[in-house]
Amino acid sequence: MGKTTLLRLALGMLAPWSGRVILFGQNPLLSTSRFAGRVGMVLDGRRRLEPRWTGWENIEYHAARLGLSPREYRNWGFHLLERFGLPEHHVVNRYSRGMRQRLRLVIAFLPRPELLLLDEPTLGLDVVGQRVLMQILEEERRAGRALLITSQSLNFLERIADTFTVLRAGRVLAEGSLEAIAETMGQNLRLRLVLAHPERLNGSLPQGWEKDEMGGLLGPMEAGSLASVLELVAARQAGLLDIERESPLERGVSEEQ
Repeated sequence: MGKTTLLRLALGMLAPWSGRVILFGQNPLLSTSRFAGRVGMVLDGRRRLEPRWTGWENIEYHAARLGLSPREYRNWGFHLLERFGLPEHHVVNRYSRGMRQRLRLVIAFLPRPELLLLDEPTLGLDVVGQRVLMQILEEERRAGRALLITSQSLNFLERIADTFTVLRAGRVLAEGSLEAIAETMGQNLRLRLVLAHPERLNGSLPQGWEKDEMGGLLGPMEAGSLASVLELVAARQAGLLDIERESPLERGVSEEQ
């Protein structure tokens, strides 16, 4: 079972082979219609868009389907369109892939749902779109709404999520904070150095450091060790572009694939 399958089970789109799913105290297979307006979702192309309609016409359609009155969604809908930088009067078939993803997100947020289920919400979004999405998700979280997000974008998840679950073959491999996941999976938190010229670092590296598949360097999160490798990078003129923390989620994702 993958992460998209998990969300389909939660929404009552699939029946589990074993066990059960309870959403708002009820079986979603029997109560899907009762969740209208309480659950917002972006799921594997769901919330399908009508390409011949404008962005606003798509919003009006989904608002009517959810039973929202114009007073409930009009101002909020225009606000979301403005924040995501979407032209409401352009037909959707003139939207780029990223713009369509933004419109799906607008529709998911439209009813101000109690629960948001987002499958790969950053798909197709540029840096600005991801930043806007993160801001809105943080606002929704502060308003007391629950968020369940599945994503391969680990840096995005680290910035927005409180707790994490790593799934493999339908089973929970690890869950909790990033530090707890690292401990469960036998990993020490490490740093990644992103280099402009990794080819200039031929030969031996300071103890604990190694090249990764992208040509950067991975090593221990320890001040003395970092200082040593930075001296080497400067001496070889390898060009330090960035320093980031390697996510302890990465091993779980790679094993799942």
